[in-house]
Amino acid sequence: MPEKKGVARDDESKEMLDIIYSNFYFDLNVIHNFGGSSIFLRDCLSGFRDDFVSGYEKIRDKAESEISKLVEAYLSIE
Repeated sequence: MPEKKGVARDDESKEMLDIIYSNFYFDLNVIHNFGGSSIFLRDCLSGFRDDFVSGYEKIRDKAESEISKLVEAYLSIE
């Protein structure tokens, strides 16, 4: 049986790819922007807004509802 070739050109590159892919994650809030919360958080952290508590209270119910819908969708996958 022929030896399998990897996508890395050498052992050092393979090691680096292993590090990258073992620490890879998806930020679901950035992807889905639940209730506008991703943009809201970005604006607060960037200094464009200074009303974190009151601003979050305004979007909280919608964000939680959208999160719940996503969780239900994931749980319904067979």
